Formats: sequence, structure tokens, C-alpha cells
Amino acid sequence: MTPMQSHRDASHAGETRFRDLIKKNADGMVVLRPDGSICYMNPAAEALVGREAGRLFGEAFAIPIKRGETTEIDIVRKGEAERVAEARVVETEWEGQPALLATLRDVTPYKRAEKTLRFLTDASSALADLLDPAATVASVGRLAVSHLADWCAIDMRDADGFVERVALSHADPAREAAAQGLCRRYRLTGNGEYGVAKVLQTGHSEIFLSMRPACWEAIALDADVLASVRTLGGRTAMVAPLAAHGHILGAMTLVAGESRRHYGPSDLTLGEDLARRAALALDRARLYQEAQDAVKRRDEFLAMLAHELRNPLAPILQAAHLIGLRGGDDPSLQRAREVLERQGRHMARLLDDLLDIARVTSGKIQLRKEPVALASILADAVQASQTFMTRYGHALIVSVPEEPLPLLADPTRLEQVFVNLLNNAAKYTRPGGRIWLTAGREGQTVKISVRDAGQGIAADMLPRVFDLFAQADRSLHRSLGGLGIGLTMVRKLVELHGGTVTASSPGVDQGSEFVVRLPVSDDAGAVLPAATVHLEPAVRKVLLVEDNADGRAMLKELLELWGYRVREAEDGPASLAQAEAFRPEVALIDIGLPGLSGYDVVRQLRRRPGGDKLVLIALSGYGQPDDCRLALEAGFDAHMVKPVNLTELARLLTAAVQGRAALASFKRGQVGSE
Repeated sequence: MTPMQSHRDASHAGETRFRDLIKKNADGMVVLRPDGSICYMNPAAEALVGREAGRLFGEAFAIPIKRGETTEIDIVRKGEAERVAEARVVETEWEGQPALLATLRDVTPYKRAEKTLRFLTDASSALADLLDPAATVASVGRLAVSHLADWCAIDMRDADGFVERVALSHADPAREAAAQGLCRRYRLTGNGEYGVAKVLQTGHSEIFLSMRPACWEAIALDADVLASVRTLGGRTAMVAPLAAHGHILGAMTLVAGESRRHYGPSDLTLGEDLARRAALALDRARLYQEAQDAVKRRDEFLAMLAHELRNPLAPILQAAHLIGLRGGDDPSLQRAREVLERQGRHMARLLDDLLDIARVTSGKIQLRKEPVALASILADAVQASQTFMTRYGHALIVSVPEEPLPLLADPTRLEQVFVNLLNNAAKYTRPGGRIWLTAGREGQTVKISVRDAGQGIAADMLPRVFDLFAQADRSLHRSLGGLGIGLTMVRKLVELHGGTVTASSPGVDQGSEFVVRLPVSDDAGAVLPAATVHLEPAVRKVLLVEDNADGRAMLKELLELWGYRVREAEDGPASLAQAEAFRPEVALIDIGLPGLSGYDVVRQLRRRPGGDKLVLIALSGYGQPDDCRLALEAGFDAHMVKPVNLTELARLLTAAVQGRAALASFKRGQVGSE
């Protein structure tokens, strides 16, 4: 054999091995002539593109040829979902001639897994913060049609045990809008052999590889539903239960029609995964909605309770005040008056605490900040807590610097903070004890400390001392009662002022210390002086409208003692008649009146000639911010909460002589109660 013959034989053997290697390769291999036409395809390439090689020989390779680069391509096969392949083209020889070798690697499973993971991550993110049930089901539908289906329906069990279609999403917005009637009419009894009804019964998913007309007819309850479903279209479908924490909330139906998708086991797994996440989001939204409803009912109940208790409390305190004005020098009578006033104010404070903690914990409280000196707030707090100090014979040592220590704060709320702390110190210190109130500046903050030598706080209680309703053992002082909300209020109000509060104690029977730190506001402007109360009436004619006979009688007598001419009315219609005849300068009007509400009365008064100049003050047992807002919107100039703070009322009446604009200095709106 000649050397040339040996070379040809070796070359032929090498080409045979190369062809055999290409033929058996798991990746698709396509041999191209230099002009890009196909001259060979291995079986893996045939399977990938779904075409026989013999039918493609001589045809152009329909993929951009980029030598040495890896390109990602989509492969479309008739009647099937798209596949994804990575293509790489290199130069080679084929049958002794220059050629190109294209390698096609099917990466569809990896791309699908990557897409699925991204979809589920996006779905979890999209559903994580949704707390409204309607928004949640809408989001689930949009997610489904973006990745899994041409259209998606969500069916939920309702309170009556039926099932109602609550949402329907379609990839085509026009067809989605046309099919919204299904959400109103498509109701199931939960019994059936197909689709949603069966899934709700069994808790197991169903997949319909081919949705024949007979399938739709079997699950459609009436002709309207069947017609709507046919307009949506569908060739393959699956239904997955919406199950959370062992309960089936509903079902999610996914349908593919116009797209090339044909559902299989992997699609069902993904649909079930989405359904699980959707069910948890829906259950979370339901629980949140129930919690919000419970909070609303609680607030409404507390507001009603406060209203019902404030109505009888107002005349009690007004009667006590009258006794003080007319009781003479009888010591026993004065002591009885003091008891009435002290216990009445204590009850009013408990009512305020109940409503305040509800507002604070739900984020509804609003501060009315103004420039104020810390010393004046602490002085008011010391005076307000004097009852407790005197009762137990405590010595209160106050150390406050002479410098102003200016704050931008709500003085009423800050006073409430320090009254709570001082009263707590008094209650938990044995009679004859000592309590220290100190304040000082530390850089850009002020530090206020309330320290006592009382029963102290156990180490296990210290981390929970500011928790709502948390109370240490108070058997020694149980007669003082309390609701266990005072320190929670302290912390919330201090934080609303941008400050902090901490508690410390060496242990039981070793006293405790509460430290409040608040930001100094050197640029808050001049601290406003306290308003002077003048009881000399500046207006003479006051109309009093109140349906509680005792409250009306007591307040009328007080107003007359202050020098006012007073006319009274017990209901809405009578108040309008009295206003017409009496021509008052000021009207004090209860909100909850028979015949016409206080809101209706004030609206009619404002429409009358001269009504725009009349000073109208609301009296109400309801003290929520919304109550104040409604009063102002109706036309009142101020809103006072029962039992009315008589000093504040006197100031309002004194200012009223200057007209309605003068009441702006009272921070137009709600004025405090006793």
C-alpha cells in the first residue's frame, strides 16, 4: 500500500469516527456548508427542532451564524410550547470540504426552572405586603396570566357555604372586561364531579389535558356561564385548591387556550405552588381585615362607653363646683365637694386613658405642638399629682433649672406623661416616702427623671414594664386600681415627641427610676405665656342646648353665677325656636339631641341672617379626633368634651366677645375635658 493510499484510508477512518461522534452526541449537531445551507443533522437535532433531517437538507440555517460565539435561540415547534437552545458555530471540514458545525444544546428545562424561580420570587414579593382581600385576589390573577395561563379565575367560599367567583383575569383586557359577568353569576353549591366543586370537596388538584366541549358543558351551571366560558376559550386547564393552615378557602382555575402551552405535571406543580402562596396571602389579608374590624368595633364601643359615662359625670362635677361657689364655710360640705371633684376627675381621666391608648396604639393620635417651657409643664404635672402625694404623705423633691429648656411639644400630652410617672411613683411607694423629680439639659436633649424609694420592679418584669396591660404585683396598692395602660401611654407619647423613656430598678423594695429624654428646640420661637382666665363675662346672652336635664340645670346655674343671661332648650327644634326669639351671642350645643342632631342645628343656624357671626361651641361625650373634625365641618367654632373643663369654657366665653376669629387662639377645635 502506497503512502498516499494509507493517508486516504486514515482520513476516511477519521471522518467516519467524526461522523459517528456527531451522530451519537446528545446535543443537536448541524453541519452547514459555507453558504449556510444544511447538509447534515444528527438525531438529537431532529428531535429538538421537530423536523426530519431529509426534509431540511439544502435549506438555509435559520439562525444567525456568529462563529465562536454562543447564542440563545427560541425554537418554535408546531402545536408545542417554545423551546430554548444555546447555539455555538465553529469551522470544520465535512466530506473533505470546508464546513461549519452548529451545536444546539437544549436548555429549556434550566430556563424554565430559572423562570419559575423568578416568577415565584416575584409572586411572593407581590403578595407579601397585600392586606386587602380584593387587591390580593386581583394580584393573584395578574400573576397567573403573566406566566401560567391565558385566563385565571378565583373562586372563594363565602359565609353561607356557597362558592363565589370573586375575580377573573385574562391576558386580553377586552375579553376580561366582557367576562366579568361570571364573577357575579357563577355560583356553586360545592357539590359536583368536575372542576372547582370537586377540588373544593377533595382538596386535591385536577388537570384537564384537553378541554373538550363536553367538559365545559358538564361544569357550567347554566347557558350564560357556558357562553361566557366559550368566549374566553380554553384547550387545557387545571384547578388547584387555595388551602391555608388546614382550611380550603377556595380554588384557582388556570386555563390555556390561544397560547401554545399544554399543561403537564410540571405546570400543575407550579400552579399548586402559586395557589399555596396565594392562599396564605388571602388568609393573612382576611385575618388583618378581621383585626381591623375588631379594632374599629373596640374604638366604637369605647367611644360609646365614654359618651354614656361622661353624660352623667358632667353634672356631678358641675354640681360640685356649684357647692364650692355657694357652700359657705361648712368644712364637711367642702370636704364632700372635694371628694366629688377629685373622684369625678379621676373617672374622667380613666375614660381619657381608655380612648387615648386606643388612639395611640392604632396611630390615630395627633399632637398639637407649640413652643413651651419644660418648667411650666412640670409645674402643672406636680400640681395635678398633688392628690396622690398628699394622700400618702409623700415628700416630693423637685429640682428644675431656672433656664427655660424650650421644647416644641404638645403641653397637654407631656403633662399627661409626667402625671402618669409621678402618680405611679406615689402609688408604689409606702406612705411617708420620698419621690424626686429632677430635670436638666444634656446637649441637645433634656433629661427628666422621676425616682422613688418604693417597692421597685422585679428583674423579670423590667423588660415588660411598658407593655400594654402589664402590671407588677400590686396587692399592696390594689385599692388604687388602674388599667395597666399608663406606662404604655407614657412610652407612646414620648416617642411621638421624638424622645425616649427608660425604666430601671435595683430590685424589689429598692425603688425605681424612670428617665425621659426629649429634644431641645432652641429655634422653636418664643414660649407663649399662659393665658389668663377672666371670669367676668364679655358676652351676656348664651343659649344652652342639652337634653340631659341634670347637666343642663347645673351648667345653666354656673353660667348664671358667672353673670350670663341663659336660655335653655332640650332638643333640636326647641333650640332653633329659642335662637330665633333670644338672639344669643354664643350657643353651647350638645351633639346627640332628640329631633335634630347638634350638627343639623348648627347648619341651620349658620344659614340664618347673622348666623355667620354666632359663636357656636359643641358639647359632646364623644372625644375622638373624627368627632372634632365632624363638628368643625358642620360649622362649630370649637368642640368641648364632657365633662367640660370649666376653666377652658370660661376662657372661650371671654374670648367670644371678640368674635369667632378670636377662638383661633384656642387651637380651633377640641378643648380639653376635666
